[in-house]
Amino acid sequence: MKRKIDALLASWILLTPEREQEGRHKSLLVRGLRQTGKSYAIRKALSLPEEDLTVIVSEPSFSGWVPTTAVEINFSLNPNFMEAFKKIS
Repeated sequence: MKRKIDALLASWILLTPEREQEGRHKSLLVRGLRQTGKSYAIRKALSLPEEDLTVIVSEPSFSGWVPTTAVEINFSLNPNFMEAFKKIS
């Protein structure tokens, strides 16, 4: 099943080298309703393991892409991180 998030993630990932050449390093913050597959889509795009992670070097599923670092912050497992994101919403 194809979803909009898959295309958005692919676009963001594939444009990362271009952004880095221009000196624009961007993080991706994915927000949305609970239980809609956000984590699954990101893990699938970056070829990450399905279990919870904190920091991992991944091999994205796009040809020619170099290994990258992915950081997942699970607020249920790490409630102290919530303070850093309170003012974003």
